[in-house]
Amino acid sequence: CTASSQVTVTVNPVPASPVVNNVTICSGATALLQVQTPQPGFTYNWYDATTAGTLLSTGTSYTTPALTTTTTYYVGATNTTGCLSVARTPVTVTVTNLPAAPIANGAIVCSGSNAVLSVTNPQAGLTYNWYSIATGGTSLASGISFTANNVTANTIYYVESVTTGGCISTTRTAV
Repeated sequence: CTASSQVTVTVNPVPASPVVNNVTICSGATALLQVQTPQPGFTYNWYDATTAGTLLSTGTSYTTPALTTTTTYYVGATNTTGCLSVARTPVTVTVTNLPAAPIANGAIVCSGSNAVLSVTNPQAGLTYNWYSIATGGTSLASGISFTANNVTANTIYYVESVTTGGCISTTRTAV
């Protein structure tokens, strides 16, 4: 006679590696990283290395500190029984450098005349916004040059550089 017993083995599926989109930011900004389709009952852990490393945060999203260089983070999933995802998903935050403040020529005109102000070092891929104040405000115009109409007093205008990704020079140039 042989005795037999029946044993139940429960196999918990290993979570799939989370899907997270890479992000591009301007230098000095933070980035919000988010798991695209979080699964109920899973815990998402954010790390600074593909294996081991420092646990930075837990949750379906992670906000990075302000970054000045391109940085890769890693996220892994754990289900309720403690099974870890096969691999941590790398998420790259690409940092775009801020453009330099433009150089622009002023103008000397007779009272009541128009003054044409121009960027002297225009760079391909940059937009130039013109303002009447050093910070904030609404742009008066965009382009390499700006025409101030009917100038009757000494006036200072300001111009900034903007990349196609929306990164703005740290200062405006007084013209």
